[in-house]
Amino acid sequence: MGQLRTSIISLHKLIANNPKKLNAINNALKPGKTKVEQLSQTAFEGYNLIFMHLTNKFKSSGSTVAANSSKKLSEVIDPELAKYVKGVETWRKDMLAVTTKYSKTYDQGLAAISSDLIKASGEAKKLRAIAKKKQKNWLKSPKYKAKIKGYVKAIDEVEGLIKSQTQQLSQAKGLAKKVDWINKWFLIKASMTVGDFASRADMGTQGIMKTYLAEQDKADQYVRKWRDEYKGMAGQLATMKKWTEDADDMEADDGGDSGGDGSGKIKAIKILSAGKEIGTSVKGEFNPKAPMKLVVKWGKGVDPLTLLKKKVTIKAAFVDKGRGAFVNDCKVIKVGGDMKTITFS
Repeated sequence: MGQLRTSIISLHKLIANNPKKLNAINNALKPGKTKVEQLSQTAFEGYNLIFMHLTNKFKSSGSTVAANSSKKLSEVIDPELAKYVKGVETWRKDMLAVTTKYSKTYDQGLAAISSDLIKASGEAKKLRAIAKKKQKNWLKSPKYKAKIKGYVKAIDEVEGLIKSQTQQLSQAKGLAKKVDWINKWFLIKASMTVGDFASRADMGTQGIMKTYLAEQDKADQYVRKWRDEYKGMAGQLATMKKWTEDADDMEADDGGDSGGDGSGKIKAIKILSAGKEIGTSVKGEFNPKAPMKLVVKWGKGVDPLTLLKKKVTIKAAFVDKGRGAFVNDCKVIKVGGDMKTITFS
């Protein structure tokens, strides 16, 4: 397998697999946002319970929260209050674990996509280098000149997608990573005062989570956008898959550097049917405007009469040095009486 076919297959695989990877990232991130919102709301309700407990505690002794606002938690703690504090701390730790987990999922997912895009860009460059070197000759080939423009266009469009997504990946990195707000608003310390608890009981979750939720939404939008962009690549991927069928012959075929129409004397000739060698010939001469006659040595069990009107592939080398390989699809149009002299269209 030549470099051309290797690069096409590698590029196709990298691009074709990315939608599945992006979909997996999207599905893995979905529960995170909802879970964090639920935990945040629960922790917020825990602060309300703490505030209500303190209110009732001071009221029973003829005082108020305001009058005791400077007292530290360690000064007012009791078994009931300790239970509420423990609950809020548990929910804070759960929030931190969930956000860290989903941040890691996002980062690792983006790193894998980025790695694939870097590899894909490298394979696309290899393809372009080979196409640039050989395109002039391929355009002279009756077999490839109608196909090569479509192949090159597919490279152009795939490279455009790679470039666009690579740029957006750099913008998307870091989203859904900020977790400092969790400790800022939900970490309970012994040095906290009654006044601190009173202010947090009024904070509300949407305000403190605004930035986090906005970044989660943006990260989700990026992932879904990238995934859906590959739907528009179906035609290009099909073209690349088709290209693999021609790749090895195209890489070997110079399209007739010496003869603009690909004509010339050939040697070391092989006749293939359905990819299998069925006969050989020592020498011949190809002219795209006229039938080609060869004296063929058939393989064991091959009946040339069964090949009449059927397509075969002829592979050979040009006699002229520097012209590389000769490859041509043709039909058997005449079988001589000796069963060896064969005319190909």
